[in-house]
Formats: sequence, structure tokens, C-alpha cells
Amino acid sequence: MKKLGVIVVLAAIGLTGCGATSEPTVSSNISKPTNGTTNETEAASLSAEKASEEQAPEASSIETENPTFRNTIWGMSMKEVIAAEGSQPMQENEEVLLYQDEVGGLDFSVYYQFVDDQLVSGAYILSESYMNENQYIKDYDNLQSSLTEKYGAPIKNEELWSGDLYRDEPRAEWGMALATGDLRMISLWENEDTDISLHVAGENFKTNLTIVYNGVKYKGLVEKSDKAEEDGKL
Repeated sequence: MKKLGVIVVLAAIGLTGCGATSEPTVSSNISKPTNGTTNETEAASLSAEKASEEQAPEASSIETENPTFRNTIWGMSMKEVIAAEGSQPMQENEEVLLYQDEVGGLDFSVYYQFVDDQLVSGAYILSESYMNENQYIKDYDNLQSSLTEKYGAPIKNEELWSGDLYRDEPRAEWGMALATGDLRMISLWENEDTDISLHVAGENFKTNLTIVYNGVKYKGLVEKSDKAEEDGKL
């Protein structure tokens, strides 16, 4: 997986299709009790079972004083990540967990990606949709400021143009350039454990804003997994 390729991978996995699983539910197909005592006993038993199922997972046994993505660290198992989140995911399969959360006042889909049951990548994908495309520029700038405050100045900060129609407009009005695919904006940070990219781009008037986190020590594992997947297509 390339640094920015995680978004394509996550989309291709197809959480809503084959392999996706929903949260467990208590069956409603319960036999009718034969008397009041049995009714009360079964009701109490059902209530206890339901309460047990709805309990949050136990706290992770792995130290998370210095988390690398949210409250997790690279290499955690899927079970440990769910425990760190403290709730069941909205959707899941063997490679991805999906949550929803508010970050910096914005609604994001939160993705965790796994290889061999080891956490290797995480991503925030903006769930907001705007009528005014210029709002994506504001969100990008605000997130860039927040990430810079936390991780320092980005090692790369680029505005990549493929067309000039909107290039002479004020920066605050580059939203249409994003929506039409004429402009992509990207900022990169890196530290000992994690590569981080903030990216906004669009096509056919659909703009996507993402923050992707990749575990540095797990690049080899990801590349091996990607190669095996490509070899399987031959």
C-alpha cells in the first residue's frame, strides 16, 4: 500500500457488501412461557444476557500512554482496538473497522485497517457535505493548523494544479477547483512511528477530505500483503 493508497484500499474492501458484519442483536424468536414463574425467570435471564452483550469491551492490555492513532498503537489486534475505542464498530470485516466520530467540530468516518490482525493504518474521512465548495478549503486550513500545532511544520505542503481555470481566483475561493479535479492539496508529516497525510481533492463535483495515518514499522507487512493480493489476480 502506498502512503495515500490506503483510501483506495479502504473503499475497495466494501464494508457494506460481502464480509461486512453488523452488531449482534438478541433474537426475538422466544418460546411463549407456560406460567408466570417461567416467564419471570426467562425475562430475567434474557435481560442479563442482553446487558452482557451491550457491555463495552474490557480495556486493552497494551500500554497506550503514547498512542499513534486515536487511543491505539500500531500492531494492536482488532479486539484490542475495539477495546481501546470502548464500543463496538458501526461495521467491520477481517481487514477494517469503521467508527463515526466528531473531530475538531467536524463529522468523520474513522477507519482502522489491519493486516494479519495487526493495526497498520488509520484514516479520518470527512462525512460533511457542503453546498459551498469553498468550505473544504476552510476545513483543510483548520485541520492543517491543528496538525501543525501537534506535529510541527509539515515536511511537504503542496497545491497541485492540473488546470488553470480557477487558479487566479483568491485562495479562499478555490473550492470549485477542488470539486472539478483541477486542484489537489496535500500536507505531510512524519515522526518515528507514523507518517501522516492531510489531503483534499475532488472529481465530478465530489470533494473528499482525508487524514491518513500509516505505521512506519508496518510498511513491509503492508507491501507484502499488497503483493500477495496482486499475485492472486494473475
